[in-house]
Amino acid sequence: MHGAGLSNIVFSQRGTKVLELGSRLHHNTCFQTLAERCGLPYTHWYLASAPACTGGDTRFANVVADMDKFQH
Repeated sequence: MHGAGLSNIVFSQRGTKVLELGSRLHHNTCFQTLAERCGLPYTHWYLASAPACTGGDTRFANVVADMDKFQH
């Protein structure tokens, strides 16, 4: 769901909101910590697991985003 590109939040303007999308099956707090140290408001939106996403590495689990909730 995220990659090293999210580390570019260090160049964000003060007050930039950081929204990280991810699965409940795998959560890494490195970008939350980075946002907090930069004084940026951070939210992690946990997405629902898609069918047949069980197996192996949870970093690559499939997810489903509720677009109505996202647009809200």
